[in-house]
Amino acid sequence: MELPSTNAKLAVYEEYKEIVQSKRRPRTRRIEEDAIILNPVKSDAMMLRDLTIKIRNRSKSNIVKNIVKNTEFSCTSDRAEVREVYRQRIRISDDIRLRIKKIDPETLKVLNKTEMMDLLEETVRESLANSLKASAGKIIANKFAKEIQKNGWNIIREGFAHMSQDIDILAEERNEKTTPEVVKIGVSSKRTNRERWRQNLVKNSNVDVFVHASLGTDLTLSPIENYPRHIHVVPNDADLTDELDNSRQVQRISWLTPDNIRKFIAEL
Repeated sequence: MELPSTNAKLAVYEEYKEIVQSKRRPRTRRIEEDAIILNPVKSDAMMLRDLTIKIRNRSKSNIVKNIVKNTEFSCTSDRAEVREVYRQRIRISDDIRLRIKKIDPETLKVLNKTEMMDLLEETVRESLANSLKASAGKIIANKFAKEIQKNGWNIIREGFAHMSQDIDILAEERNEKTTPEVVKIGVSSKRTNRERWRQNLVKNSNVDVFVHASLGTDLTLSPIENYPRHIHVVPNDADLTDELDNSRQVQRISWLTPDNIRKFIAEL
């Protein structure tokens, strides 16, 4: 099956989009084995999908790791995050070329290596952009975890659910053996609040205090005050109204230490 170059690229790209939109699981068999049972366009589309996932995941992993490592839980770290995304995106072309060099030309059925490389430039960047949008909350959670560890907390569990609660972090005092009354906090981290309030305003006997962490951009007092064991934590540089800044249930990240939580509980 030989198609004119432009038509071949279009056919492979359209088949690739169908695979993505159908949310079909990525291949687990070897490309050579797939090529035997697939039509030529689908074979190249599956290879395009496979390479897209591999290159995207590598780029995304580097982006997330470097953002969490080099930026703080802060309202003003967005520029640093954008710079890190840009640095990794300009490396995508080099990664694509390295991947293409390793491909046996015989495994490509309707495209040549240059055409596959052109398509990857588009698919990887689109896939990476969508993936980063989906993981924005996870980046906030990881940055928050790094900060509370500095404040004296030991993370004992991550990413689980209690009833309707999505709990990103369960933490206790780092030096729990030296204090008679260990306190535990459950943390839900999001860039903004919205649906997290409805998810998390339930009783949880596994934690002493439930912490909602966000950048504070849509924070209101009414949901918090109805649940005394809930605290909303924002970055130290968050711009809060006087009402929010004076509320004991709204605190900045530097306040969130085991000693302060213990005092908070005692005053309830």
